[in-house]
Amino acid sequence: MRKGQVFCFCFVAVHLSFIAIPHPGFAPYRPCIVLESNLASSLVNARKLYYSALKSL
Repeated sequence: MRKGQVFCFCFVAVHLSFIAIPHPGFAPYRPCIVLESNLASSLVNARKLYYSALKSL
């Protein structure tokens, strides 16, 4: 094996072992996800309002 292949193999092994560790899932992050989705939808609405105001000028 060459040097890059060994690094790649080690990275894959560490990544797979990390995935195998039990984790809490998305439950702790749900409030952040909700806030971000609300922010995204309000930005879309603000952009629509801005463009409609520009068209009316």
